[in-house]
Amino acid sequence: MTAAFPLFLDGAEAIAATGATTGAAQSGGKAAALARLSLLGFPVPELAALPVAAFRAFLESNGLMPLWQRACPDPETALIPPAAAVALQQAIVTAPLPADLRDRLAALVARWPSIAVRSSVSGEDSAAASFAGVHTSLLHVSGAAALEQAVRACWASAWGDGALSYRRRLRLTAPIEPAVVLLPMLSAVSAGVAFSQDPRSGRHDHVRIAAAFGLGEAVVQGRCDPDDIIVELTTDGTLCDGSDTRIVQWTRGRKELRFIPAPGGGTVTEPVPAAQAAAPALPEEAARDLARLARQVEDTLGAFETPQDIEWVWDGHRLWLVQARPVTRLPETMPAAIAGQPLLWSDANVREVAARPPSAMGWSLSRDLLQRALVAPARFTGGVPAPEIRRFRLFHGRMYLNLSQMQWESWQQFGTPPALFNSMIGGHQPAITVPAAGWRDRLRWLRSVSRINRALKAMRRALPAHVAAVRAEVTRLTTVLPDPLSDTTLIERADALCRLITPDDVILTGLIFGGGGVLPVRLLLEKVRPGRGAELASALMAGRGGVTSADHGARLQDLAALIRTDPEALRWIRQFSDPVCPAPAPYQDWQSLPESSPFRAAFAGFLATFGHRSIDEIDIASPRWREDPGWLLEVIAGHLNTGTGTGSATPDTARQRQAAAWSAVPVALRPLIRTLTRNAATDAAAREEAKSTLVFILDGMRRLMLALGQRLTERGEIDTPEDIFHCTRQEVWHHTLRGPLPLRRRIAERRVHRATLPEAPPAVITGGLPLPPVTPVVADDTTLAGMGVSGGVVRGTVRLLHHPTDGHRLKAGDILVAPATDPAWTPLFLRAGAIAAETGGWISHTAIVAREYGLPAVVNCPGLLQRLRDGETVEVDGNAGVIRLLR
Repeated sequence: MTAAFPLFLDGAEAIAATGATTGAAQSGGKAAALARLSLLGFPVPELAALPVAAFRAFLESNGLMPLWQRACPDPETALIPPAAAVALQQAIVTAPLPADLRDRLAALVARWPSIAVRSSVSGEDSAAASFAGVHTSLLHVSGAAALEQAVRACWASAWGDGALSYRRRLRLTAPIEPAVVLLPMLSAVSAGVAFSQDPRSGRHDHVRIAAAFGLGEAVVQGRCDPDDIIVELTTDGTLCDGSDTRIVQWTRGRKELRFIPAPGGGTVTEPVPAAQAAAPALPEEAARDLARLARQVEDTLGAFETPQDIEWVWDGHRLWLVQARPVTRLPETMPAAIAGQPLLWSDANVREVAARPPSAMGWSLSRDLLQRALVAPARFTGGVPAPEIRRFRLFHGRMYLNLSQMQWESWQQFGTPPALFNSMIGGHQPAITVPAAGWRDRLRWLRSVSRINRALKAMRRALPAHVAAVRAEVTRLTTVLPDPLSDTTLIERADALCRLITPDDVILTGLIFGGGGVLPVRLLLEKVRPGRGAELASALMAGRGGVTSADHGARLQDLAALIRTDPEALRWIRQFSDPVCPAPAPYQDWQSLPESSPFRAAFAGFLATFGHRSIDEIDIASPRWREDPGWLLEVIAGHLNTGTGTGSATPDTARQRQAAAWSAVPVALRPLIRTLTRNAATDAAAREEAKSTLVFILDGMRRLMLALGQRLTERGEIDTPEDIFHCTRQEVWHHTLRGPLPLRRRIAERRVHRATLPEAPPAVITGGLPLPPVTPVVADDTTLAGMGVSGGVVRGTVRLLHHPTDGHRLKAGDILVAPATDPAWTPLFLRAGAIAAETGGWISHTAIVAREYGLPAVVNCPGLLQRLRDGETVEVDGNAGVIRLLR
């Protein structure tokens, strides 16, 4: 084994090259993390490492392998015989190093007169085990003999009492194989630690910094009272003027002593003069920069999911990072009333807007918007937003919502029972348990409902003009001027786009509350017509019009009808749907049609209205229809191939269902129900319009980022303009405004990581583990139970579609079965007989558009794509919320 690996790794490239084949197994977690950070452009000093191969060579050259084997943990109990551990420690600290290793260390001493020697044991600084403070680190090591002794001390510390106790507690049974990382000593004016998320409050938008004068040992060993600094990463600021960070707390510590290098090696303590101790240990701008670095470390080493614990040094001119490791425990704050219940993370209705892992740029934009959006209910109702409670995060590269908190807030603010809330938002999470309600709760609910009603009334009045103003501003900011804009101006315009969605915006009102108006209709009808509330509510909501995500589906159907009357366009599109056509359809050349073509003019009009939308449209990395309309033209061709008939979605069907539903509503209640359904339909349309406007803003941002990406490509800094979407907004801003970053390396690493993400992550996670999947099969094994969100009963052929691009397989009248749907699926609805989805709720896109079209729909039916067989016949009963297997 020792022959396969070098005994000395000089530099980050060498450490990373070894890690490419063995991960952190050879160099250890600490060295591997520092090497990655260095290569990714973070301020890391030079480094070298003695990998595990060096330790094994040391054991072999001294005949210590049998003793090491006796001192390895028992594979079942993780216990190590104490006598074997002590004997191995004594042997390690006295045995000589191999000659070639001694030569390499002597050469290093010539380069670095003062060296930091730190343990980097396999498994150390990992997400499962930090080993914080367990293994030996030695600072200001001078001379070859002292360096050899320090290396042996680091190796031996892996069998110290603290290390063995830690391993027993975590039941770590892997063989102990220590490595060592070596760094030149830095001239530390101050040093300390930084957490990319606050370990006390758990706030993910707060970076917490501990800073003291001198070397970092004063903070790490708890030997002084450091400055305690909290920096907030703002959601509406910009790096251009520094408003992207805000210092919210700076508690001056006593900083009574500091560690400094001792003459001849090692460190000593000395008191800090009173005047200096009263001053901040770190300049304010350096603290802000450290917070920005901490966020970037989390975004790279932590892959946006795992917060990082960072050790840093300030040399009076710049910051240096000397360690980074995952934070193994963060407080997960929950409201006191539900404390002790499982914390439920669910993909809920997120799955319909973010079915795939977001790009780096997409996530960096989404997390800022989500931070504002998910505290909106508390803010609108006069409650306390509780920013310390984390409401969203990534697992396995995908977004999850804190459904425990959302269920609680909905009950606390509006009295919504958790099970009913789950039916609205969708997802497969269980309902939390809430306390019995008292009169104070009911009074609070009345006040909250009153406030929301006022907000919704204001939204209905203001939204059309506000949407028009926002779209006009997006158009202005993204207009290409005759003179090229500077990079800074492009970034300033992108920042302006990000600020178009404000915390009290009517767009947020529509997004958060717009779909909830159907709930009182459903509940009231259920009281007067038990067992039929959902069926009647969906029928009364059918065919109301004004739903933008339904309109573009209808417009595509109109285009299919139009192209039948345009002979040249019809010949053009049919040549690509001909099964004997040898080449893929080059739909992008639709502009080659004559200018006199009615279809060409109408399609251009469609793109002018809906071209900002796309498949996976919530991610800025997704090409817009205006850029690549090929899928739209495939849908039109598909409508042609299915003949003039469509599925069950017709205006007549919707009107018939409405008429039948009204006949079931008591006459005395009809005026109230009419008002409620009218408002519910208006608000549902507003929700879809708000979503479309948000996507319009993202499209504007995409235009600016592609323009900047083109410049970076021309400068040779990235390979293609689209590569910019593998970078976060913060990275691109830093690269452009502060100094170059190795963007290519970051892009390549993210591509590799993305390829490792699971295709089918769990729907619900609690305690870091997936909840067992819910079975959709009822007792007789012939019926799948879901949630009916649009009434009607239809029999048809199952068509399993995993993505909108599978839509060419859908024939008229087929049952469209999907994981979930977003607006890109809408054009396919008009061809379907009914809709069935694994995820969804009453306010999901599937529900809103299916009701608008009058299509039967059953959603939130887990395991549907595995249970059903493509081509079999089923009956979708949107009234009962079931799918009957007709086998």
